[in-house]
Amino acid sequence: MNTPYTTHDLSVLVEEYITQQRAEFTLRGLYAYIVYWAMEEKRIAGDQLTDADKEKVNGILSRIVKDGRIRENGDGFVKVTN
Repeated sequence: MNTPYTTHDLSVLVEEYITQQRAEFTLRGLYAYIVYWAMEEKRIAGDQLTDADKEKVNGILSRIVKDGRIRENGDGFVKVTN
């Protein structure tokens, strides 16, 4: 089931998650965070994101990588500190 999150809603969740992480995070952890909030807010009945939601999240992450705030690191991401 698709979460009724807009790309903006997902951007807010992604930014919150990144802010809460010390230095590194995984895509799996980010997905779990979004699913947790979607379930808390009763936006989804299941416990997984759809492929369409994952594509939106991946697009948001790509933009943040291009902005230079995070970089890919193997199977996860690392926050870039200035």
